[in-house]
Formats: sequence, structure tokens, C-alpha cells
Amino acid sequence: MRPPFNITTLSLEAATAALADEAFVQESVQECFEQMKHFETFAAKQGIALIPSYTNFVTLQLRNEQKSSDLAFALLKKGIIVRDLSSYGLNAIRVTVGTPEQNRRFFEQFAAVL
Repeated sequence: MRPPFNITTLSLEAATAALADEAFVQESVQECFEQMKHFETFAAKQGIALIPSYTNFVTLQLRNEQKSSDLAFALLKKGIIVRDLSSYGLNAIRVTVGTPEQNRRFFEQFAAVL
């Protein structure tokens, strides 16, 4: 068995090289936190709680009438993979912060399945 998001040796080498580029790392971190602001705005408009994050993902806590496993499956059918956190006892999903285009697609599809 392999983990669901397994990486190759070549990918690991590329990541190691990217981390050696301090300017790239700083730019990537800044872009991630800029994009995270869009998630905060989106969550507020949807009436969903967002757990503050210092990583490259956000956790959206859903309202009681919404079921995280149903939403995660509905998004998967639309080609969007999120982490359903119901197995952790949370009615929430974890979403990786992506590029502006990826995030816009997530917002559109997530709003549609709500």
C-alpha cells in the first residue's frame, strides 16, 4: 500500500532544491498567506467557521446541517480533493491553499455543493 499523496524520488529532489532558494520560499509563504485571506472572506460569507492556520491549508468547520463527509464526496465528484475530518470527530474539511485559479475553482464548486 502507498499513502494517498505519495511522492517520487524526483519530486523529493525538486522540493529539496526549491527549499534551498530562500527568495522562492519567502515568496511562496507570502502568496500562501495572501490566498488564505480569500478563504477567510469566503468562509465568512458562507457562515462557516475557519480555524486560524499557519500552514498551507485551512480547516473549514461546517454548520450542523452540513455533513463534512457528504461535502467532501460531492467535491471529489467535481475533481476537488479535500480532507474530510469527520474521522477526527470534527464536522470539518481541510483544504490546501492553492493558486488563485485553483482557489477560485474551489470556492465556486464548494458554494455550489453547499
